[in-house]
Amino acid sequence: LPSDATAEADIAKAIRRLDDEHRPRRITDDEMRAVDPELTPEQREAVRTAFAHAVSVVTGGPGTGKTRTVATMLACAAAAGQQVALCAPTGRAAKRLEELTGHRATTIHRLLEARPASDGEDGFVFAFDARRRLPHDLIVADEWSMADVTLARALLVAVADGGHVVLVGDIDQLPPVGPGAVLRDLLVVAQRPDAPVAATALTTVHRQAARSRIITLAHELKQGAVDPPRGRDGDVFAVPQATAGIPDRVAEIVAVRAPDYFSCASSDVQVLAPRYGGPAGVEHLNDVLQARRTPRGGRATVAGFCEGGRVVQTRNSPELGIGNGEVGEIAAVDDDEAQL
Repeated sequence: LPSDATAEADIAKAIRRLDDEHRPRRITDDEMRAVDPELTPEQREAVRTAFAHAVSVVTGGPGTGKTRTVATMLACAAAAGQQVALCAPTGRAAKRLEELTGHRATTIHRLLEARPASDGEDGFVFAFDARRRLPHDLIVADEWSMADVTLARALLVAVADGGHVVLVGDIDQLPPVGPGAVLRDLLVVAQRPDAPVAATALTTVHRQAARSRIITLAHELKQGAVDPPRGRDGDVFAVPQATAGIPDRVAEIVAVRAPDYFSCASSDVQVLAPRYGGPAGVEHLNDVLQARRTPRGGRATVAGFCEGGRVVQTRNSPELGIGNGEVGEIAAVDDDEAQL
């Protein structure tokens, strides 16, 4: 669409502008060792690249230390008195980034102070844009594989001249729902001579991460070098089950087996499914899980929900201060007012 072509052109212009105006800063190995003496050479290279280029990408699979690398960047920026912002496309990803780094993180929409467009138009209007740019010296955007061209444009045009942007992501993770594959395309651009974007790929799976079969299995799957797992394999459990029996089996795991085995609450168990429809899809799984975890009985319901049910926000609602991906629990229902 013309709007997508315009967004791509604006992204390119923003990157060129930042590249023309950037002020490189040299980060020494001693500075990085003072923050984290166990950084690998490729992690140190990613930190150096972030401060030497206006726009840089840090990519790598699970367990390769992307978040640890980001934490070192933040410490180096703080030591220089720089103002830093951490963000991600969804509220859930932002919260996870905040937990891992210890620094406040927000959604990209919240960072840009988005509000719904007026006059019945779709989309958002941003308080920070090409006319009023962000005040930060370093902006780190995580889970960048999920950023489409519209979101990427909104962030990059709002970065101030002289600012540094670090885009962190894994192209084998979730792609954007909207148009474009910004992370993949920037990695292609970064391979060209004199490119205005620099990229560092982290490839070493660290010892702590390598203890998890989830991590090593992910890398083996990418390389096509694994047989289908069966039974227990480290922290991976493969349970053969005919499709029709999956919902009841999953409900039993969520309500009884996982809480008993891991000494956790059933609300701490997350269930993922690759599709919405079908006998083992998200919609039917939710019905079965709700009936098992929070049976309605004679309680009041609104739109099929009752007190104690789990909900996930599926779109950004800045007027409510709620971002896409944030999870909550229904505290009460009012069936007279049809409100949760």
